[in-house]
Amino acid sequence: FVERPRPFNDHEGLEVLIHGKTDFSFVSDHSTLAMGIAVGIFVANRKFGFVAIGLALFAGFSRIYMGVHYPTDVIGGFALGTAVALLLAPLAMALLTPLMAAVARSPRVGWFVRSKSAAVAYADEHGEAMGIPEPRPGSGRGDPGEKDLAA
Repeated sequence: FVERPRPFNDHEGLEVLIHGKTDFSFVSDHSTLAMGIAVGIFVANRKFGFVAIGLALFAGFSRIYMGVHYPTDVIGGFALGTAVALLLAPLAMALLTPLMAAVARSPRVGWFVRSKSAAVAYADEHGEAMGIPEPRPGSGRGDPGEKDLAA
């Protein structure tokens, strides 16, 4: 199961789009990396995370479609990527939260990690026009529960 050859090596007459590596098939490193990054994005931002997970699923499907991995190789890669991302998430949050807070205080690049409501509050506090429209009632912007990357 672990030391199984790739499908294009194991099945005679199977036409593949790309002849690639000749190492073992399990686990798919592309699927592991794609799902690990997607789960990491999901931990940081659920909306973007769902998009990233969809892209990771597409990447896994493409590995099967191209004949370079079996479905179990891709599923194993997804499981490994998810496990590693979830195990490292607390460490990443502990290391990156102070860094993002420092970046958020920067007048030059702080807009990149601040939510819209935090950016408006920053502009009000510092008397700067940040080019961000004022939140309107019912617009979905300026929600007190909204979190930014520096939170």
